[in-house]
Amino acid sequence: MKNNLIATAMMALCMLGACSEKPAAPSTPSPASTAAATNPATPADATYTVRGRIDGLPTPDGKSYLHIHHEDIPDFKGRDGKVTGMNEMSMDFLGIAPGVDLSQLKVGDPIEFTFEVRWKSDPRSLVTKIVKLPPDTKLRLSGEGK
Repeated sequence: MKNNLIATAMMALCMLGACSEKPAAPSTPSPASTAAATNPATPADATYTVRGRIDGLPTPDGKSYLHIHHEDIPDFKGRDGKVTGMNEMSMDFLGIAPGVDLSQLKVGDPIEFTFEVRWKSDPRSLVTKIVKLPPDTKLRLSGEGK
């Protein structure tokens, strides 16, 4: 059963276009994704707030992404609306909402962030809030002190 949940979560992420193994778009929002982020065509299917670590920041040339290694999301819902859960993983985020300030963040910072998921419109995932956590925050990520 756990293997099925893991496989479903991984398929959901790949459909989301956010798996870190295959980045699909530049990290600097394109005019189309910026417009969608400012005025998404459809309401979010789900919103999640989770903790993680900054593993990469977008560059002005669009060659890198906002890359976050996040903790488990046990209530993550797949495209069908069913709770599948999502294991901790590294994800690239293209959609960054206006007003989200990344300027005070650096690689390695622990954060809490909120993102929206839209299964039928772009941006599929949209980061709407990031809060920098104290440097000694213990995250539930593989390879880190628990």
